[in-house]
Amino acid sequence: MIVAFVLFILDTVYMAYFYISASDASGILDVLIHALVLYYLFVGVKSGLELKKQPEEVVEVAATVTERDSAYTNNTDIQ
Repeated sequence: MIVAFVLFILDTVYMAYFYISASDASGILDVLIHALVLYYLFVGVKSGLELKKQPEEVVEVAATVTERDSAYTNNTDIQ
């Protein structure tokens, strides 16, 4: 996602330069949409980096499933 963020920044800078040099105001909506996408990419990159810093939580689901399965398989009093 970091690569997408950097490439989109380059695209936005090029687009803004193109519209400014052409003195064209018709692309203001494009620039605003690019700014919105840049914001969401920034939030995604920031959240991803914070998530990598957090310790991994271990959930013991396998033990619960094994205990449940053993309760069914140990019952051999079928009449």
